[in-house]
Amino acid sequence: MHVWDSLSHPDGNRGGVGMVHEQFHLPTSTIDAVMLDSFLPLSNANLVIKIDVEGHEQHVLAGIEDTVKNNRILMQIEVYELQQAVVFPMLEKMGLRRIHQIDHDFYYTNIAADILGR
Repeated sequence: MHVWDSLSHPDGNRGGVGMVHEQFHLPTSTIDAVMLDSFLPLSNANLVIKIDVEGHEQHVLAGIEDTVKNNRILMQIEVYELQQAVVFPMLEKMGLRRIHQIDHDFYYTNIAADILGR
């Protein structure tokens, strides 16, 4: 995948860069990307996951389906309105339920309500 070199951001927002197409007009780096499911096969673990990937949430979720299915998850995921129609159904299909929201940060879990207390 290609990522935008954060030092080249015009307004200095080093956190406002991410994955871009190969012909992007500013400097980029090429990096290897792997799905978490294939890289870190966990089972029966308690996991806290934070996803803040600037519009690429569906790609991340596609790579953690087995991780979510095989573990107890507490997830914070930033999702802006443009992505919600795609991302929210994916989360529900994965067996996650929303338990909280602060602005564009949504909190999901698959931990039983009586155990979690919610």
